[in-house]
Amino acid sequence: MSRSEPVVARACALLLKASARDVTTLVLTPKAGVYRVRLTDGRRVVVKLYAPARSYTAFTERDLMRAVSAAGHVATPTVLACGTVPPHGATVLIASDLGERTLGQAVRDKAVSEREAMHRCGRILAQIHQVPVAPSLVAHRSLARQCALLRRVGPSELLHRIRPALDRVEAACDMPAHLVLCHGDLHLENVLLPMRGPMAGTEHVIDFEETTYCVPEYDLAQTLVTCDVMTGPARNHLVAAHGGSVAAGLLDALIIFHTVRGWTYAALAEKRDRGLWAARLDHVLATFAPLLYPQRKGH
Repeated sequence: MSRSEPVVARACALLLKASARDVTTLVLTPKAGVYRVRLTDGRRVVVKLYAPARSYTAFTERDLMRAVSAAGHVATPTVLACGTVPPHGATVLIASDLGERTLGQAVRDKAVSEREAMHRCGRILAQIHQVPVAPSLVAHRSLARQCALLRRVGPSELLHRIRPALDRVEAACDMPAHLVLCHGDLHLENVLLPMRGPMAGTEHVIDFEETTYCVPEYDLAQTLVTCDVMTGPARNHLVAAHGGSVAAGLLDALIIFHTVRGWTYAALAEKRDRGLWAARLDHVLATFAPLLYPQRKGH
């Protein structure tokens, strides 16, 4: 049992008035842990435990999930409880357990093609981008702030190399008329496909921890990077399903931005998935060289 599992059990007792029979760890990051819990009353729930003293808490994600669900375009798991777990001040979000099947698993099982999966992601993003949410709910994760942080902590040689792309991304911060609610981390494992019950087969979106208020290209680029389809037909399917006006140059710049950001925080800072992010970085730096070295065009 991890050190957090007793806290998860305590949260279920406090907020659901039921004891935990089994606690299984699903995801652990420096920011939060996600656990599947079977309760003594027979219910199965998913508990997300957020590290204490974080500006982003369970209450923020609860409000975002409710706003997205209330808009009627995108389904999310039902929030059953949300609160603070004494004595250390961690916050917890408890939601309905919709099972383990994700859109990613459906692709691996060949039940859904990559083309169809990217089409679904593009459609989901388009629907999230229409959700009316007060910018103040996600303003602390603005693109301008993300760029400033990356310039401060990113590898200096790499930042110098991508400077043209980063400059273009920062210019997008001055486009307030184009800003929409962005999920921030929509990939195939963040789309659940319940196999039983009245919502069987209906896509449910999870993990709103990286949600922000930004240009649509920000979300599209993040999905392309985390799904490893930065170029080619799969990218075209995502963009086409999203619809609307998408600036290809800005999308390319944001693909570079998200890749370098992922390399900096996941691979370098957190020491995880280093091989995965190294491969993404090498691919992006080679593929988008004309954007990084515009002065070489025509040579």
